[in-house]
Formats: sequence, C-alpha cells, structure tokens
Amino acid sequence: MKGLINISFANIDFKCPFCSKEYVDDKDTYLDRCNINKSGTTSINCKCGKKFGMTYDITGQAVGFKLK
Repeated sequence: MKGLINISFANIDFKCPFCSKEYVDDKDTYLDRCNINKSGTTSINCKCGKKFGMTYDITGQAVGFKLK
C-alpha cells in the first residue's frame, strides 16, 4: 500500500445565517479554530458585515449560527 486513504462523511460546507454565503472547511481551518476554544465554536466575520458563529454538530456536520 503506497498511501493512506481518508474517507470522511462529515459535511464541511456551511452558510452564513444572514446572507447565505457558502463556506467550505476543506483545509480544516475552522475545525482547528473550534478545537482551540473550550466552547468548541469559532466566530467568522462575513463579507456581508455580520459576525456569526460556526461549529461542528454531534454528527460531524458544519453549522453556522447567529451570535447573540
């Protein structure tokens, strides 16, 4: 076997809850940021000017949500 094959069933696509701009976490940038924080979430400043939260749910799906 020459290399490892990594199969992931996680959905790494998520949208801004305000403008529906699509984001893709194919390089695990947001996953790494979530793992650093105790809350397991991270915040993103969207190009629409709004700030929203992002996390991975219990099934491994990326989720964007409005911050209070």
